[in-house]
Formats: sequence, C-alpha cells, structure tokens
Amino acid sequence: MFSRANAADPPIIQLDEGSPTPKYQQIAEQVRALVASRRLAPGAALPSVRQLAADLGININTVLAAYRALEADGVVLLRRGSRAVIHPRLAQATLPGPADLARISALLERVRTDALLAGLTPEQLHELAEEIFSADLAAGGSSVEG
Repeated sequence: MFSRANAADPPIIQLDEGSPTPKYQQIAEQVRALVASRRLAPGAALPSVRQLAADLGININTVLAAYRALEADGVVLLRRGSRAVIHPRLAQATLPGPADLARISALLERVRTDALLAGLTPEQLHELAEEIFSADLAAGGSSVEG
C-alpha cells in the first residue's frame, strides 16, 4: 500500500488539515518529492484513486485531481482502466531545457522573496538550502515501489 510502507509505519502521504494548500496539491507535491528523492521509482504503481482516497479519508475527486496534475507535469502516466504509474521516461537522465531553467528560476525567485520577507538573510537561506539538499541526499538511498 502506497500510503504506508508497513502497517506500523506512518503514512507516506500525509495531509495537513490546517494548511491553506489544497489537499490535491499536497498529494501532488509529496509524490513529486518522493519521485525526486528516488523513493518512488519510474514505473512504480500508485494506489488506485479509490484506495488512496480511502487511506487518506478524502473524496476520490481530490486524489483524481492530484493524479491529473502529476500527469500534466509528466510525473505520472495515467491509462484508463489501469493504475497510475510513475512515468517510465523519468528513468532516463535528461538535461534541463530552457523552459525547465526558467521555471526553476521563477520558483527560486519566489523562495528568495518569501525568505527575505520572513527576515532571513541570504546566508541563512543558503544554509537552509544546503541542509535540505544534504537531507535529501542522505534519504535518497531507498526506494518505495507501491
């Protein structure tokens, strides 16, 4: 089951009921993070929409919206009548294109602005980024395949 590695483990996908971020977006962001850290490998099957909705106690349309957003981003492959899978094309290393660089640059600009508004110095933001990337590299060794 995707929402828990073992019955005793906490769910892999956890929703923050107090977050202003919509639930479908929380699911999509967490799946992206699992794929980026290689905890979900290309070709790994995701749970059915009904199963994940039941596991998380939410409406199936919320999970469907997350899966569709992931499909639009090329992270998930949806096939009618089959379970969604992490897109197999992600198994092949690719170089970022100009559109990728522009998108990441815009995201970093927003993070920089948010950090400065929160009172962080550029040095503190850099240290935080280093911590995040270091933690990601340390956790990236295992794979969860659903």
